[in-house]
Amino acid sequence: MSQSGRGLDWLPGVFAGTATVAIVISLPAIALAKTPEEVYEIAKTRTVLIKNSSGGWGSGVIISRQGKIYNVLTNHHVACGQQGLSYTIFTYDDKSHPGKVLRCFMQQTNDPDLAVVSFEGTDNYPSAELANSDPVRIGAEIYVYGYPGYLNNDSEILAEPQFSRGHITSPSKLSKPPSGYGLGYSAVT
Repeated sequence: MSQSGRGLDWLPGVFAGTATVAIVISLPAIALAKTPEEVYEIAKTRTVLIKNSSGGWGSGVIISRQGKIYNVLTNHHVACGQQGLSYTIFTYDDKSHPGKVLRCFMQQTNDPDLAVVSFEGTDNYPSAELANSDPVRIGAEIYVYGYPGYLNNDSEILAEPQFSRGHITSPSKLSKPPSGYGLGYSAVT
């Protein structure tokens, strides 16, 4: 893992007491005027598919850009589970980019299940806006966009994007939620 991820030390604080099991978009009151189709377009352009050299994959979301380098927030279990793997990041325009693990945040069982990977690109990909999840309440409407696995008729696993609407079912107030997950929701992931 590269040490260039040191500038990302602020991330665990943003997610303290929250879950990042998928790319979850919770709309602030001012944004509620957006249609599900508009939310989908926002999520689609910021979400990436991360594949590793052993055949595994997961979702990530672009959170920043520095020159040609994009930083992607993902789960620890997507990027940090095995040593020696290479990563390819696929953007919404079906372009592939070699990925690099910058930072794995989960050091202990109850740490946030987070990691940051990066890729280089000359295209202009938008970044997601990170926000505090503390105001999220039970019943709040959310949208989830990501790449769950599916089996096709030939028992091949496919990574296809899925967009799902749901509600917060249990926002945790624990300072160290189990396995780094602190929000429950009803959206399909």
